[in-house]
Formats: sequence, structure tokens, C-alpha cells
Amino acid sequence: MVHSTTGNLIVSVATPGYLEYYLPMIGSAIVKGEWKGDFCLIVNEDIESDLLRKLEKHNVYVFKVEKLPENPTIHWYKMYLMDEYFKKWEWILYCDLDVLFLNRIELDLSNKDKKTLYTKTDDLPFMEHFLEETLSEEQTIEKKRVLEQYGNGKALQTCFLLYHSSIIDEKFFEKLKSAYKHYYLKHSICRQPYWDQTIYNIVFYNRWKDLGDRWIHGLKYMHDINWDWKKLDIPYIDNNDYDNVIGLHTFHFCAPWKETNIRFNRIWRQYMNI
Repeated sequence: MVHSTTGNLIVSVATPGYLEYYLPMIGSAIVKGEWKGDFCLIVNEDIESDLLRKLEKHNVYVFKVEKLPENPTIHWYKMYLMDEYFKKWEWILYCDLDVLFLNRIELDLSNKDKKTLYTKTDDLPFMEHFLEETLSEEQTIEKKRVLEQYGNGKALQTCFLLYHSSIIDEKFFEKLKSAYKHYYLKHSICRQPYWDQTIYNIVFYNRWKDLGDRWIHGLKYMHDINWDWKKLDIPYIDNNDYDNVIGLHTFHFCAPWKETNIRFNRIWRQYMNI
């Protein structure tokens, strides 16, 4: 399929089994976000033809990439955001699948630095993005080296990533892949098997800023229940105010496709058949 690119792009990563979760996300971008730019989906496997047709309906670019060494979870494929493939667009906004857009997407690009990565500040400090328990002597030494080099300040979240394509020329894809091999494969000190944030924090150290208060990482409801995950197993309604929010990353424990999340599951279902 031949596309004509526009200036800006929203991109995500997904396995074939999660494509049904991708469509409502872009649906909210189209309807509530009033997005006029392009969409792209990064995959590392073949997509079934019927699903591909749904994507073509909305002019979604499908970027099939090579599998990474040791075939990690799909989260690590966010490093392909820095591939030269994306240089055909100007500004790129990455979103996790558990994102919903609640208002018009305003990126305030005239006030953005083209050399900076814009994202959200994570709830965990820098060093808590690394493995904390059952460390070998070698892992302990490596983690100490990280602390000495980077300290334990604020850390970024990769649920949203906004950047200008010109930074791709700085070879960030190669840097991310090298960090993946070093911290995940060689030393195995990433916090979880899906913790891509570890290498993004290393590679973009002092190169990122927070997207702002209108972009939310995690339902406010999580604070209401003091992060008691068990309370998410029964139906609940988040009655917090999101009226001014542009992008809401619900967090995977509260994903909008989970029926216990009554408020946002209702909204999510509205976009199932766009």
C-alpha cells in the first residue's frame, strides 16, 4: 500500500494478539484527539490479512522489524523508534496501547526543543529501574557503576515519547541496542523482563523533559487505593477529574480493556469498531 506522509506521526508497538487493543487507541486519537497526522505500528511478526485490512482503512503504516537478539518482549522494540525509517516524518509521538486520548492533541511544538526527548516522569527514581534483589557479585558491581555514573535522580517513563526525527541522526538506535545487549543480555540487571525504560533512562540521561500536566501516567485511582493491586480485581469506578487531560496512560494494571475498570472500559469500547 502506498501512503503519502504528513508532517507528524503517532506510533505504537504490538504483537498480533494485541492489535485489537491498538485500534481503540488510534480511534480515540481520531475522535477525541482530532489527530490529522499519520499512524504507524511497529511489529516483529506477520500480521493476519483481515487485521491488516482494518489498519489500511485508517492508512496505518506497518513497520515490520527484525527480531532482537534473544527475542525479548515487544516492549524492547521501542528502540526501533530511532530507526531511520522514521526520518520521513517531522515529529513522532509514541504511545503505549493502554493510552486513551480525552481531548484535542496539542503538542505545543513551537516551544519544543528538537534535541530533547519529551516523556513523563516515572514514579520510581533512576536506580529503581534496575534489578533490586538476588544480585550476583558481578551484577552488584555493575549496578554500583551505574549509580556512580548516573546517580539516583528522576527517571523517565516510556508510555509517551515525543521527539523530532532529527535526533535519529545521533545514532540513538545503535546506542539503545548496545545498552540492551549490555544491561539486559550480558548483566541482566533490568528491573523486569519487559523493562525497556532501563535502557531509555541510560541512553537519554539528561536529554529528556516532562511532557506536562495534561499528559497523565497512571490512573489517579491508584493513589486513592494506595497502590493496592488486589482492589483492581473487582469492578471499580475512577471518579477523579480528567477534564483537561490530553493523553491518559491508564497503566497496564488498569488497562482500559479490563472490564473491572468500568469508567474507561466503557470509553474504550466506543472505539472498537471505528
